[in-house]
Amino acid sequence: MPQDEFIIKTYLMVDALYNQLVQKPLRQGGFAPKLSDCELICMEIVGEFLGMDTDKKILQYFKQHWQNWFPNLGSYPNFAKQCANLYWVKQQMHQKITANWCEQ
Repeated sequence: MPQDEFIIKTYLMVDALYNQLVQKPLRQGGFAPKLSDCELICMEIVGEFLGMDTDKKILQYFKQHWQNWFPNLGSYPNFAKQCANLYWVKQQMHQKITANWCEQ
């Protein structure tokens, strides 16, 4: 499967799961991140699938190759903070995906 198609399919899966899991806004105050939660989670999944083992490598890869698809990529500290803040959502997605695979 071409990488662009893989990114699109991953994003659509993440978006569907995110909308099932997150019923109310996750953030109470402060500025909302420019990069959406679904974009960030998609980037992490794709990056890890491609063998990147750090947030920094994932961000660098997407800045070099997919900046036009993810125009709101910011600084590494903001990216890493958003990744960490979404830990609960990513864990819930993992459980849901695993449960679906076990049922099949």
